[in-house]
Amino acid sequence: MTFRRGIALAYLFIAAIIGVYIQLVNMDIKAELFAEAIALMGAMIAIESEDDRLDADTRIYNRRALQMDIHSIITMKEQASLIFIKISNANIIERVTRSTNYDVFSIAVADYLKTLVPRYKIYHPNKECFVIIFNQFDKVSISQIIANIILRFEDEWQLYRTAFKLDANILNAKIPTDLNTYDDIIYIADSIIPSGTISPGEEFHWIRRRIDVEQAIRNSLIQGNFEVHYQPTVYADDFHVHGAEALVRMNDSVVGAISPQEFIPIAEQIGVVDQIDDYVLSEVCKFIKECNPIKYQYDCINVNLSVIQCLQNGFVEHILKLVDEYGIDHSYINFEITESVGAEDYFTLAKVAHDLKISGFHLSMDDYGTGYSNMEGMFELEFDIVKIDKSILWNADKSERGRSLLVNSIRMIKDLGCEVLVEGIETKEHVELLQQYDVDYMQGFYFSKPIPKTLFLDYLSK
Repeated sequence: MTFRRGIALAYLFIAAIIGVYIQLVNMDIKAELFAEAIALMGAMIAIESEDDRLDADTRIYNRRALQMDIHSIITMKEQASLIFIKISNANIIERVTRSTNYDVFSIAVADYLKTLVPRYKIYHPNKECFVIIFNQFDKVSISQIIANIILRFEDEWQLYRTAFKLDANILNAKIPTDLNTYDDIIYIADSIIPSGTISPGEEFHWIRRRIDVEQAIRNSLIQGNFEVHYQPTVYADDFHVHGAEALVRMNDSVVGAISPQEFIPIAEQIGVVDQIDDYVLSEVCKFIKECNPIKYQYDCINVNLSVIQCLQNGFVEHILKLVDEYGIDHSYINFEITESVGAEDYFTLAKVAHDLKISGFHLSMDDYGTGYSNMEGMFELEFDIVKIDKSILWNADKSERGRSLLVNSIRMIKDLGCEVLVEGIETKEHVELLQQYDVDYMQGFYFSKPIPKTLFLDYLSK
């Protein structure tokens, strides 16, 4: 019996009494049975079976119930306080037990939450999130409940006869002060908060920022707020231009400038990164067609490819169709791939790389040395160039161990028959260090930061 149901039944009881009273005062008005029928029907609706609102395993409210109750709160302009319990490492159960059955984990957490609040205040919209809702009439210490939840998650959970440490982000928000739509609430419930990368207490701000960036991405796709900048790459021996890396930039009218490091991962997660990739490739094709490489004396333009996009069916055919619309030589495009796939995807990615190569495109491995690259990728993906990440260069500038890693990486890449491009060159000392070794190309702020098309043309002209 929730507070709202109690109020509903009270109103229905009063309605029945009114009907009885009207007929008592005036026997000609047959109101008693009518009022009682209406009241009983309302009572049946108010206390109807909730099987379709309950999660079968935990016996707490499900996603549908959350949607209905939040809609009711917002429609009635009521105030409420929400506690989100978001488990950030629920997949540990699958990794340890080799099972995708999350029932035991969900039941254990739900059973604990029931010791803190009544069952009807708890919702389970997805396997990694629980929501507790308090209405404006609840006289409870929300801060104490949050403290108890945090304390419980600092301890281990006994699941599948094994002790697990579950990491949880606890967020508290109010309706309508912090949230005023169901979409905002369910977005928070569904968002994946990276464990360990957000300071305690900043999770809500992080999610709000993510909502804003996601909306900015969608608006930019419609309004054309993306722009391609070019960062020159140069030959290591005489510094004349080899080409450039095409880098996408976004400047939203509301959020402002957003770095690719922030919006690209979000674009991948919401499934629009392929549209951004297509935009960049189209702009590069336009640039090559308008600014002839022979006239301006550059070899190629580097274009980043998302591995997610590469693994899609018909990817190579899609690339060929897009590029061939501009009638340019394929050899003027060098695709950069950050090799970050699982072993099960290697066959597909290797075939894509091979098909791109035989179609005349060049291939580069991006971010070598960041933890993504591995030996299987070096052998299987037929790269022409391997880009050594700036972290290796910067460490080589600090210690002998760092320099040894740089030297041996260059030697190994050359022995595999690939050319070497080192990025992150920012000082004259970086240049002098690399000139001691067999490096083919350089890229970094020492030569130029990423610049718009018009400025890159000036750079080529000079």
